Amino acid sequence: MLYYIKIILITSLVISLMGFLFATIREKYYLKNNIIIIDNNSLTEDVFEDIDINQMFFKGLKIKTGDELKIKTKDRTYKGILLGGKFKEGVIKILINSEELIELEVKNIIEVKLLREYGKFFTL
Repeated sequence: MLYYIKIILITSLVISLMGFLFATIREKYYLKNNIIIIDNNSLTEDVFEDIDINQMFFKGLKIKTGDELKIKTKDRTYKGILLGGKFKEGVIKILINSEELIELEVKNIIEVKLLREYGKFFTL
């Protein structure tokens, strides 16, 4: 009886480790090919058509599409995922509350804090 329990536990351990390994390989593949997965039904291709900036610097902080940010403006504070920016208009697009898409003018932004960088699994 104890022998069968050991077999079941070892098998489940191996299967879970293989699942973790495959998930990590899939994420690395997406990062290598610049594919960003944002699970949201309200986003369409039209949102991304006019975006021309995917990486930018703001007061020495390098931010990229997919990063989770906390942005403080003159009016209020936003927390969301950066989708990109429009260079000519001086605007960045942010997905907040997993539903609402807003455009913020760069000149109104006071402070940007990087909460989570897209694609970083482990932070030391």
